[in-house]
Amino acid sequence: MSLRDFAAGAYTENMVDVLDSGREENKANSLANQVVMESDVLPGNELRIRVMICDGHEAVRRALRIRLSVPEHLEIIGVCGEPVEAADLIRLARPDIVLLGLHRSSDTEMARVVQFVSDMSGSAINVVILAPYVDAVEREILLGAGAQRYLLKHINSDQLIKEIEAVVAGMPGAN
Repeated sequence: MSLRDFAAGAYTENMVDVLDSGREENKANSLANQVVMESDVLPGNELRIRVMICDGHEAVRRALRIRLSVPEHLEIIGVCGEPVEAADLIRLARPDIVLLGLHRSSDTEMARVVQFVSDMSGSAINVVILAPYVDAVEREILLGAGAQRYLLKHINSDQLIKEIEAVVAGMPGAN
């Protein structure tokens, strides 16, 4: 798989399989290192923002990838179904931001998501939560765990891009 395919998100559903496969692990590390080593500045001194998309719904992952592929300064470096499965790749590729889509599930699953957000925050990786609807308790727990934003999945593309830029720039949110 080429670096272009990886950056375009073609390295999506099989990310965990590649990491789990002993003979493919070096290839995954090599791809991740190539992504990390690319220039973070585009012509005109515009900052490149590397984005990882994690959502349990394939249609949402596909839609986010399409919506965020338009601006040249946003680079989708990977897409996965479950964030905990891709934690190693996230640490290797070092995205600037992880968009983490929520779906309603058990308390055990929510505890895993909170732990993931806390781990990413501790690794200085920005996390933006995309929720299907507002849950005030969940919102407070996830923001307390280190998420920078708690947004609704139906946010329009322009506003989502502005929120991503603001998070990477270190601007506080309205959360």
